[in-house]
Amino acid sequence: MNINEVIGKRLGLAVGRAERNREGFMKKMKWQSQTYYEARSGRRVFRVSELVAMARAVGVPAWTLLDATGISGAVTIDGGKPMTSEELLDLVQGPRGARTNLIFAVKVIRTVIDNLVGAGVRPGEGGIAHQLFLAARLIEHDTKRGSTK
Repeated sequence: MNINEVIGKRLGLAVGRAERNREGFMKKMKWQSQTYYEARSGRRVFRVSELVAMARAVGVPAWTLLDATGISGAVTIDGGKPMTSEELLDLVQGPRGARTNLIFAVKVIRTVIDNLVGAGVRPGEGGIAHQLFLAARLIEHDTKRGSTK
């Protein structure tokens, strides 16, 4: 899979399936629908500035849009020699420790919850959305207390 396809898939996951989220993202990026769909399909070639702007628009670290883990075993850049997703992450992810990764995890969990039950809606008890909600609260509590390094 080429790097632009990886970015497109990660972008789709970060934006979510809700039309409201997609429209909000396109507004922040000043993109038309066609540009968004080209990006999602991997047909758009991204500049670094655009990658950073997309990350900012969806509220994730830029390296997460380059993470091929679980999407593809090998990634190519401009038709060059394939590299593993781990090799790619080693090139783009700075060593920031567990706290940054946990904060990012909370953002991902919140996006999943919003896509399951709607933005700003507290999930009902017992379901997967409620379990994710509780996990996010626990992570936030631990990172505020400084129990992770």
